[in-house]
Amino acid sequence: MPKKATGVALSFIIFILFSANIFSQTRTGVPETVLRHDNLLNSQINSNFLVPKETNGSFATTVYTFSDITVFSYFDNTVVSVYDANGILKDTKTLAVDKYQTFNFGSGVYKIVGNKTYTVLVGDAFSLGVNGYFAVDEAGRALSTKLNTYMTKNSYGTEDFIVFAYNDNTGFTVKDLTTGSVLAAGTLNAGQHYSFASSNSVPYTKVLQVTGTKPISALSYADQDYYIPSTNGYFVGTSFYGYSAHLGWSGGWTNSITITSYSDNNAITVKNSTTGATISTFTLQKGQVHYDGITSPTFWQITSSGPISAANIPFAPEFTSNYSYMTRAIDETGKGFGKLFYVPTIGSRIDIFSFDNSNSITVTELGEYTQYPYANQSVKYQTTLDEGKNYSFYSPSGHYVYKIVSTGNISVLQSNGGAGADFMPLAYSLDYPDLGISASDIAYNKADTDINAGDLVTVSVTVHNYGSVAASNVNCVAYDGDPDAGGNAPIIGSGTISSIAVNGTNVFSFTYRVPSSPEYHYIVVKVDPANAITESNESNNKAQRSIKPNIELQPPLAVSITAPSSLLLQSGNLTPNPFTVHLDIFNTGTVAATNVTVTLELFNGLTTSGSLTRTISSISANTTSTVDFSINANKN
Repeated sequence: MPKKATGVALSFIIFILFSANIFSQTRTGVPETVLRHDNLLNSQINSNFLVPKETNGSFATTVYTFSDITVFSYFDNTVVSVYDANGILKDTKTLAVDKYQTFNFGSGVYKIVGNKTYTVLVGDAFSLGVNGYFAVDEAGRALSTKLNTYMTKNSYGTEDFIVFAYNDNTGFTVKDLTTGSVLAAGTLNAGQHYSFASSNSVPYTKVLQVTGTKPISALSYADQDYYIPSTNGYFVGTSFYGYSAHLGWSGGWTNSITITSYSDNNAITVKNSTTGATISTFTLQKGQVHYDGITSPTFWQITSSGPISAANIPFAPEFTSNYSYMTRAIDETGKGFGKLFYVPTIGSRIDIFSFDNSNSITVTELGEYTQYPYANQSVKYQTTLDEGKNYSFYSPSGHYVYKIVSTGNISVLQSNGGAGADFMPLAYSLDYPDLGISASDIAYNKADTDINAGDLVTVSVTVHNYGSVAASNVNCVAYDGDPDAGGNAPIIGSGTISSIAVNGTNVFSFTYRVPSSPEYHYIVVKVDPANAITESNESNNKAQRSIKPNIELQPPLAVSITAPSSLLLQSGNLTPNPFTVHLDIFNTGTVAATNVTVTLELFNGLTTSGSLTRTISSISANTTSTVDFSINANKN
C-alpha cells in the first residue's frame, strides 16, 4: 500500500548579534538578541501574508472621478470591468494578486464591477500628486491587517507616509508592491505611529502593501482632503489618531482638524499626541461642526463622549471656495454608506450615489457652521434615485453644513477644483458579512509564559463580523502550524458558531494538549476555511499566535522570515528539498547597525552546505539587508 502523506515539522534557531554606531561613538559591548523560530513562521511581523481562497461573484460600486480610476487587487484572476454613466463598457482587465490597474477615461461617473473584491482610488493620485487619503481594505475598512495603497509624488517635500497602530505589540511591514522590497518594519503599541518623513525616506510614487499582525491604518499625506478612521475601524467613533501639517504652501494656508458631532452634548478633547498638550476642548450638539487650525506637522488624538467624525479637510477661515480637494463624506455609521450625513463644505461639488432603488433623498442646507443652531435651514434638493444612479449639486462659497438624508443607502463625495484623491466606499460591502480575526482574538486560559509541554490549555477564539449582513453557521478550524504554507499542519481544534450579528462577535473554544518544545509551535486559526460564506473581505479570515513566547528580535532591528512551514513526505520523498529560509532584516533605528551577525542553529535531520554564520558589515538606518540559507532535510 502507498504510504500516507505526512507532515514533517521543522525546527531551528536564528541568533542575530549586532553593534550600532551612535553619534560616531561605538557602543561598549555587543548586545545579544536571540530569535527562536519554528514552523518557519514570522515571529514578530506577519509579512508572510498568504492569500485565502476566494469566492467569485459580482462586486460593484459607483464612483465619480475627474482623472484616474485605480483598482487594487487582493486575489489572483481578479476581472474588473469599468462602465460609464450610460452603461457602456469602457474596458476590462484581469489582475493577479496584489496588483493595480489605472484607467483614464476623463471626468465623470463610472460603475466598476469585479468578480472578486477589490479597492478603488479615484482622483489624481497618480497623475498629479497633491492630495491625501487613508487606505481601505477590500471591505472598505481603514483598519485592517492588509492594505494595498499608493504614495504620490514629491510636490513640496513635506509629504509623509504614516502607519498607525491601535493595539499594543502590533508588528507591521511596509513593502514596495512592485519589487517586494521591505521599506519599513517594526512593532508599535496602541496610539503609536511610524512616520517615513521622520527618517527622510518617504516612498514617493510607489505602490505599497502595509501588513500588520493586528489591524493598522496607512495614511498617504500629500495635502488635506481626508477623513480619519476611528479606533473602532469606522470613520465615526469616540477615539481617533490623526495627522495634520502644512504642505509647503507659501500663502500660509492652514490644515484644519474638522470635527462633526453625531450626538448632543458631546464633550470633545483634541490633544497633541506627541507632546500631550491640549489643543482644544469643547462641547458640540448633533450636526454641529468645530475646527482647529494646524500650521505645522502635528500628530493628534481626539476623544469624545459621543460619536463624531474627524477630518483633515479645507475648512479653516481662509478657505471658502479656492481650495482644490476631494474626499468621501462620512455618514452616522462611519462606513461611508448610510441614510444620514452631515457634510461641512467650502465651495464644492457634491455627488450623491444611490445603492437602493426608489431611494428618496433630501438635501438641506443648514447654514454657515458659525450660525448653529441653524435658524435659517432650507431644503435645497429633493430627488429619487435608483441603484447605481447619482445626483450632483454645488455648495456655495463659504463654510456651510449640509444635512443629507435618504430612505435607502447612499454615499456622498465632495470635491473642488479638479484635484485631489481618495479611496471610495465600496457599495458591494453592503451585501455581505465580513468575518475577521487577528492575533489578539486568540486567548488562552493561562498566561502563555506559564504554559509547558503536556499542559491542557483551553483556547478561545473571538470572531468578528464587520459586515452589514449577519453571518450564520461559521466554521472555524485551528491548526498546529500554517496549513497554507505547504506540508501538513494537523488540526487541533474546530467548531461552528451558529450566528454572528452585524458588528457583533462570537466565540468558539477548544482544548489543546501542549506538545513538546511549545516555544516552537504556533496556533493558526482559519475562519470559514472551506469558503462556504461569501464575504466582502476574506483577507482577514486567518490569524496566528505562538503557544509560548520566544525571545524575539526587538527594534531597532526587525526580522521577517519567509519559508515553508513544513515539508511533505510522500512515497519516501520530501518536498520541497532543499528549501530556502529567507530573512529580511530591517533597521528601524536612525543610525547604522554595524557588525551584524546571523547564526543558524539546525536541529536533527537538517543540514546546510554553506556556513551557519553570516556576517553583514552594516545595515543603514531604515534599510533592509537579506540573508538566504539553503537547507537540506533528511527524510528519516
